[in-house]
Amino acid sequence: MEKREAILSLHSEGKTCQEIARTLSSLKVTKSTAWYTTKRYKDTGTQELQEVANLWLQNASANPRKVLILTTWRSGSTFFGELLNQFPGSYYFFEPLIEQHVQRAATNSTQMDILEHLFNCNYQDIRYSKESKWILRHNSRLMPICKKTLGFKEEDLCLDSDFLSKVCALFPIRLMKTVRLETRNVEDLMKKLPGLKVISLIRDPRGIVASRERMPWCSRPQCSDVQHVCERYNRDVESSFEFRSKFSERFMVVRYEDMSLNLYRTVQRVSEFLDFSLSEKIISYIQNHTNLPQFRARKGHDMSLKHSHGTFRNTKSHTFEWRSTIKSEALNQTQQLCASGMNRMGYKLVPSIGVLHNPNIKLMDQIY
Repeated sequence: MEKREAILSLHSEGKTCQEIARTLSSLKVTKSTAWYTTKRYKDTGTQELQEVANLWLQNASANPRKVLILTTWRSGSTFFGELLNQFPGSYYFFEPLIEQHVQRAATNSTQMDILEHLFNCNYQDIRYSKESKWILRHNSRLMPICKKTLGFKEEDLCLDSDFLSKVCALFPIRLMKTVRLETRNVEDLMKKLPGLKVISLIRDPRGIVASRERMPWCSRPQCSDVQHVCERYNRDVESSFEFRSKFSERFMVVRYEDMSLNLYRTVQRVSEFLDFSLSEKIISYIQNHTNLPQFRARKGHDMSLKHSHGTFRNTKSHTFEWRSTIKSEALNQTQQLCASGMNRMGYKLVPSIGVLHNPNIKLMDQIY
């Protein structure tokens, strides 16, 4: 890293490759090394991006917004993350802690280090392999740049740490979603990043267990074993309520079922929490991805929670589809082991599978 920065520093001063090699001979920089480094710098568009990034940062009126979605597998986070990604100016980090795909350059890097570095647009400690580039495809604003900038293939650009760092710096919103971080571990990150806002997305654990039973990839005990599921679930719920009290303006709890059944109202709550404005793109996304009645968000339109649009409901049956698929043993075990977290989240226990199958029985209380 020191060698590269030294080469580019001299390059920016107009030095030739031969002059750079002569000046940096103590670092064992050869003429060919200088040539390759500066060529790579130009080819990936890093030079142009740095100039644009500097211009944006100089004229920015506020620090970039940083948003972290915390949840677990089969809790609706993919949809929720894509939904928030519709806010204009978002740069989306999808599951940055997938360790089997992301190689750490520094062996002592912790999860918190990785997240902190990414929120600061520092990709230097992260190396993406060609097999893991699908992670980056979730970033709808990054991929068009990777595919079109200077005509280079996406493998050449999207796997380049310097390029990713410069592109990231252009965006005023840095959005991240992960299922691989327990809520209790996020406090240090919130202290290191004072502007960070966290949303804890929590689902009825009975739905989680039933959904995971159908997933072939969920065979490991950490994913499939009900005891493991409930131990983490109870910890996440407890930490969520603790942090919501401790960081009242920076930590929010969202129930998956509330999002599914009343998406528009949930988006309004989240927008107010993040201090983001509802845009036409958000409204369009809601229309296109749910069965909500069609409506238009006109300029000057009343978007308050009291407006009738805020009561539209998503009646998709998949929200509680698990009620007819979960097995009696899994139901009883989940309710027993996850009881403390379920009670805090307003989920009602049922005495039997027969009662669960009755669609007239409500499974939730209001918690906010």
